[in-house]
Amino acid sequence: MRHFHFWCGHPIAGLKGQLDFVGMGFERPNRGSGFCGGHPSHYVVLFFHDRVSIDGAAPTDHQAVVLAPGQRCAVTAEGRWRHSWLQCRGSLVEEWLRDLPVPLATPLAMSDQQLVQAHLLGLFRELHDHAEPRAELVSHWTQGVFLEMAMAHRAETAPRVVIPRRFSVVRQYIREHYRSALRLDDLAAMADCSGPWLCRQFRRYFGIAPMQLQTSLRLADIALAISDTDTPIQSLAAAAGYGDPFTFSKLFKRHYGMGPQAYRRRARGGSGPH
Repeated sequence: MRHFHFWCGHPIAGLKGQLDFVGMGFERPNRGSGFCGGHPSHYVVLFFHDRVSIDGAAPTDHQAVVLAPGQRCAVTAEGRWRHSWLQCRGSLVEEWLRDLPVPLATPLAMSDQQLVQAHLLGLFRELHDHAEPRAELVSHWTQGVFLEMAMAHRAETAPRVVIPRRFSVVRQYIREHYRSALRLDDLAAMADCSGPWLCRQFRRYFGIAPMQLQTSLRLADIALAISDTDTPIQSLAAAAGYGDPFTFSKLFKRHYGMGPQAYRRRARGGSGPH
């Protein structure tokens, strides 16, 4: 995915005062040390795609942080690093920060960069490609960013639960092989348990069943490709293991609130192949 940035200086119909933007950027390249944030009137949401140190803390991969207006953070890294950013403010932002909640000036370890990227890309497409962005979609994509950060915060502050290694091994295997044809029985055999028991333990420790995790990762991949390429949707679905277009369309709509054709039209501003 190439780097992009976008400046949005006008209020969005239906969201004025609730959710206002200055701009956003995706995978901006940097080198060495520097400062991020510091906007005088808007919150700055930062996602770091590479291993960096924030304000002198130990270097960590895939971090995110929200800075209040005027706040800055010092970033150091060995060699090149990339970050995505979003400048926003409004009553909805205040509500999400308070109620989800998302702490300020607190680096959070993000376990799923693909979902964060999907939210950012969806927001960018809606703001950039539409003369009149749809308020419900702008709110949906932006809230998704804050929800991912809130989940990371809860994971870090929840009472420590020792996850049996066999279940962590299966989760990592799914993350590395989700594009392949996985079977619940085979995953259960890796953990030396039955399929139903594996599902119960996955929900207990990770909040999601193993095959649902595979589906979420696959759909995030497809959503990015739908937005960013001209590849026919049926081909993308088939390549991900969904041979029945009707079943795939229903599954996609259940996850993203619209079918894949509508998703591409929204991403392309109503133009391009469908």
